[in-house]
Amino acid sequence: MVPNARVSYIAVLLALLAAAAAHAAATADADDELEQRTVQERGLVHERVRAVDVVDEHARASERVAERSFGGVTLGYVTPWNGHGRDVATRWAAKFDMVSPVWFTLK
Repeated sequence: MVPNARVSYIAVLLALLAAAAAHAAATADADDELEQRTVQERGLVHERVRAVDVVDEHARASERVAERSFGGVTLGYVTPWNGHGRDVATRWAAKFDMVSPVWFTLK
């Protein structure tokens, strides 16, 4: 495996998780969007992430919450002012090694 590929995998997983969390916060029931297959099985993990894949798949998450398919260290970010982000991080906690709050504010 190419060293930069690990960073790409993390970026894809975090982008999909962040997009799914944002979508779930805007909808009433995110559980309708659980997927049997992982992102790897659906062919979504690439070294060059395509925006169309993120947009098309942002509301779908694997129902395999305890199964890790990435062997590297994973870091998730949660915005403290968004309670749903905490819920997502808790639900998929087994997939993360670390979860950190985001405290930056853009002006």
